[in-house]
Order: sequence, then C-alpha cells, then structure tokens
Amino acid sequence: MTDVSGRVFVEGTHRPVPAAWLQILGTPYGTFSDGSGAYRLVFPAALVANCRTQQVRVTADGYRFSDLTLAAGRNLPSSDVILLRR
Repeated sequence: MTDVSGRVFVEGTHRPVPAAWLQILGTPYGTFSDGSGAYRLVFPAALVANCRTQQVRVTADGYRFSDLTLAAGRNLPSSDVILLRR
C-alpha cells in the first residue's frame, strides 16, 4: 500500500476545509479531510503503476470540485488542495 497526504484549503484565505471528500475516480479508495483540512489517502501502489495515472476528485459542500493527478514514477509527496467557493 502507498499513500498521498496533504491539506485542503479555501482559495485566498488558506482556511482549512474539514470533511472534504477525496476519492480516486472509478475505485473504492477515498477519505475525508479532518477538522484541520488534513487528509491521508491510502491505496495499492499497483493502482497507479498499472494505469500510469489516476485522478483524485476532491469535493466539499459549497465548493467547486478539484482534481489531483497521481502519476507512476513520480514521487507521491504531500499534495495540498485549494478549493474555490461556488
């Protein structure tokens, strides 16, 4: 198993977004951000290795969704997400 982690923030203010949902599209792998906007998404490393890339959709009530790209061969550092208000 491997993981990617980071925080979800509001654009401009950098306030945390609690309860944002992050899911690798087309898979059952997902997680919520905590009260400080922090998340840790755990998934099998082969998921990215087999397909070369995977998209992670980030959603939260009152915000536009955002997508992250996980790519094979790329280090999976912490990835912060900025969400825009609707």
